[in-house]
Amino acid sequence: MAHPSSPSPAYRAVEDRAPWSPGWIARLPWLGFAALLGSVLGLAASVGILVASNGRPIADWRIQPTVWLSVASTASNIMLHFALSEGANVSWWRRAMRPQTQLADLHRNWAFGNSLWTASTAGRHVDLIAVASILTAMAPISNPLLQRASRVTVGRLEVVSPVTLKVPVAQDIPTGYTGYISGRGYAASLFTSNYTTTVQEYYNNNVTRLPHKSSCQGNCKARVMGVGLSVNCSSYTWPFNLAPSTEQPYNVSNDPAVVNGTNVFQSLFAWQVASGNMSLNLQYKDQSPCTGDLIVRNCTLQTALVSYPVVIDGNDTISLDPSTTVFEDTISHKINLDLDYAEAGPTTLGGYYLALKNKFNSEAHLRWAGAVGYELLTTGSTATQYAVTNATTDTSAVDVASSCGLSFTDPTDDLLASARELMFRTALSIASGNSSMIQTVSGTQFTTPAVYESHYLYLGIAVILTGLAVTFVTLTFVGYQTLGRSVSMSPLEIARAFNAPLLESSNSNSDVKSLMRAVGERSVRYGAVSVDATADTGAYVVGKDGSSQARTASTASNVDGGHTRLEMADEAVVQMPRKGCTFS
Repeated sequence: MAHPSSPSPAYRAVEDRAPWSPGWIARLPWLGFAALLGSVLGLAASVGILVASNGRPIADWRIQPTVWLSVASTASNIMLHFALSEGANVSWWRRAMRPQTQLADLHRNWAFGNSLWTASTAGRHVDLIAVASILTAMAPISNPLLQRASRVTVGRLEVVSPVTLKVPVAQDIPTGYTGYISGRGYAASLFTSNYTTTVQEYYNNNVTRLPHKSSCQGNCKARVMGVGLSVNCSSYTWPFNLAPSTEQPYNVSNDPAVVNGTNVFQSLFAWQVASGNMSLNLQYKDQSPCTGDLIVRNCTLQTALVSYPVVIDGNDTISLDPSTTVFEDTISHKINLDLDYAEAGPTTLGGYYLALKNKFNSEAHLRWAGAVGYELLTTGSTATQYAVTNATTDTSAVDVASSCGLSFTDPTDDLLASARELMFRTALSIASGNSSMIQTVSGTQFTTPAVYESHYLYLGIAVILTGLAVTFVTLTFVGYQTLGRSVSMSPLEIARAFNAPLLESSNSNSDVKSLMRAVGERSVRYGAVSVDATADTGAYVVGKDGSSQARTASTASNVDGGHTRLEMADEAVVQMPRKGCTFS
């Protein structure tokens, strides 16, 4: 009687002719090798991303390199796992074809390729598949390493580019803006409420911020027109003598060094109400001897419309270019302010003068005081700031403050810079909040952009991990050319290799696709099957009288002298196992 699910004779004829076809090309595992190549390309892409992004500004990468690294690393690991599964198939069948192969060897080979735990606990049974499985499982460690390999840091190269800036700067001082004058001498005595804030910020050396967001992204340099100073200075020397008189008989009342002494330092900002002129008068002793010449310098300061060199940074702070002086401000024309007539009330320039006077007017007076040596009296802080206290020619090491060996450095540049700074702050404060005073100027922007920095140590570790995994997975394909057909770990193909009765009708050299066509539609079930004690063909039951019939549920349960076992069989002869049943 014909088997109920045997393939057609025509199909069997084709299957019977399926030859064993080994060979380098015929059996080339295209999918496995393509996956290996993809894994290597993913690793190469990671290297390329880190090399290409190193030192490049972050603005050049719309998508961060770390995102691309994550994509490349993930794709590489996915393809590596796929390649391992293909290589494990080849390795299992190659193992099965070796002489003296035990069933335990086949189980371990399969288990190592499917279970990291089994591969990690292989012990003395560790083999190529176990190592490849462990390394493939470790390969994803490369992902955080590659993420760590790319960081953002400050670049080393400065980028120069043009920029357009909007800066509010006043080109004149409003009448009565800075302070008040009072008394018979018409002296500047108070600041206006608006100017008080400006002076306080100046005294505290606070940064000045623009009232709006600027377009500067780094450090920007430009020139702006504003009210400033036209400065003209002249210098000469004046002799002094602080040595006590040697005339005999000595009369202290006739000794100039005792009676008069000398102003060895003097800084004086002066302002005349009627004319509106300001001046800076300086006098200082620049050498340590007790006799010599004082340096005397007089500078006139007049308001003018000037071109200021300014610096604006990315935090919207504005300041004068620190590398420039008042003499580098380009003067457009001088400004004759409305005079503060000899009467009490608001003053246009008096508050500005008062701020400089209070901070910088200073004096140091030195005279011979007899037995106690020299007496130094100072007012204001400027004199002490510019005193050279380590300069003395006294061999007796007398304290400098009690000798005439005191000298001073030139304060001219610093005091003019301070006057310039306050005038610039004044121009900014006047224009603050006044949109009509905003100037649009062209400038130069200097940026040191944040760049990506690659750390190749982390890349090297990631390459080694992935490279080792790729190498061992590649070795699992060794010997593929000895196989005679495409192989897989399909249960159908494995069952056919073990000559399962259900698949006896198919060709023993069938690949999984052929097996699917031959027996794929056959209904099977796993469960309890009653088997005759005297004979068993798998799909048939042989009775005591020697007759055979297809095994069915009814025959399976009524065979005399039979026993039961668990197996995969035709659905018709399988019953659900019952609790407590034993099987052969």
